[in-house]
Amino acid sequence: MDYLEFELKISPIEPWRDILVAELGEIDFESFIETENGITAYIQTELYNDVNFNAIATFSNDFCKISY
Repeated sequence: MDYLEFELKISPIEPWRDILVAELGEIDFESFIETENGITAYIQTELYNDVNFNAIATFSNDFCKISY
């Protein structure tokens, strides 16, 4: 299996890291590593869907900034 790796920087981290992990889990991301600035998330290449990824609600949230 091939995986895609996404490094996501979140500001502020709390509570948005947990929310983002939950949202990514709903679109088939399966493992996460907490980092100093956010998370690293992994998804199987064949399960990744760009439309679903870009539709994550936290990305358009005015209360935090996320870059990847």
